[in-house]
Amino acid sequence: MKQPFLITIIIAIIVGLSLPAQTCNFSLVLHDDYGDGWNGGVISLSINGNIVIQDTTLANGAGPLTIVFQANTGDTMTIQYTAGSWGYENYYYVYDAVSSIIYADGTGGTIPTGLSQGIVLSCPVYHDAGIIGVDMMECAGFSPLAAIIKNFGLNNLTSAQVTLAVNGGIHQTVNWTGNVSTGNSAYVNFSGYNFASSSIYVIEIWTMLPNGNPDQVSSNDTFTQILTIPVSVSNFPYGINHDSLPNGFSSTLDNGWTVWTNNNNYPKWMTETADGTNKNTSGTGPVWDHTQQGNPG
Repeated sequence: MKQPFLITIIIAIIVGLSLPAQTCNFSLVLHDDYGDGWNGGVISLSINGNIVIQDTTLANGAGPLTIVFQANTGDTMTIQYTAGSWGYENYYYVYDAVSSIIYADGTGGTIPTGLSQGIVLSCPVYHDAGIIGVDMMECAGFSPLAAIIKNFGLNNLTSAQVTLAVNGGIHQTVNWTGNVSTGNSAYVNFSGYNFASSSIYVIEIWTMLPNGNPDQVSSNDTFTQILTIPVSVSNFPYGINHDSLPNGFSSTLDNGWTVWTNNNNYPKWMTETADGTNKNTSGTGPVWDHTQQGNPG
C-alpha cells in the first residue's frame, strides 16, 4: 500500500520573456451638432506627453472627421481642447482598435473639457494562452501528467507549444492542437513521470506560440507546482522511535510536547506551562503518563 503524496505548496508564478510592446490603431472622431464645423475650435492629442495630433479642427459640416493614430498598450493619452465660437456644438469620441468608445467629450450640448488626467490605453489581445493547473495521480511511482491550458485571447486557440520541466530539466514538449474559445480551457497530456518517495519535485509547465504567434501576454504563460512526496509505507503498524534519535533532532508531538536530543544524543521530553515556561523535569520519558506530570504510564 502506498501513501498519497502531500502537496505542500502550490504557486502560480509569473515567468516569461520580455516581449515588444503591443501596438495598434486608435481613432479620434470629430462631430458638430449644428453642422457648420467647429468655428475656430481646435483639438490636440498627446501620447505619453508627445503630441501626435496637433491643433486639428472640423473645418465645416457636421462630420465625422476621423484621424487615426497609433499607440502601445500601457501608453497614456491626454487631450487638449480649445473652444472657438459656439463650442457647445463641438463633440468628439476616441475609439480603440476594436471600435469601442474609450472616451467621449462634449456630448449633450456641453463644451468639451479635454482630458488632462489621461487614460491608459490597451490594445486588444488576440493570441494569449496560459497554464492554470496540472492534473496527476496522488501517489509515488509512475503518474500520468496533464496541463490545463486556458485561452485568454480573443481568437479561438487552435494550437500551442506546451513544455513540461521537472526540477529544472525539460521532460517533454507537446505541440498541442484543438479548438478552445475565449475564457475556456483544455487538457494537454504528457507521457507521465516516475516520482520517487521521500522526494521534492518542482514541476514547471509553460506555453509558447499560441496559434503560431508570439504570446501577447507573458505573465500567465507558466505554472509552477512544488510537490513533497513522503516515504511510501507498505508495512503496518509504522512508527518512529523518539528515544533513539540523531544529535540535534527536534520534533513537536501531540498535546504540546516536544522531544529533542542534546549534545550527548540523550532524548529529552518537555512541555510548557500555561504561561509558556518550559517544564523539563525528571520522569518525563516515553514510559511516563504525559497527561499528568510525573505519573508513570
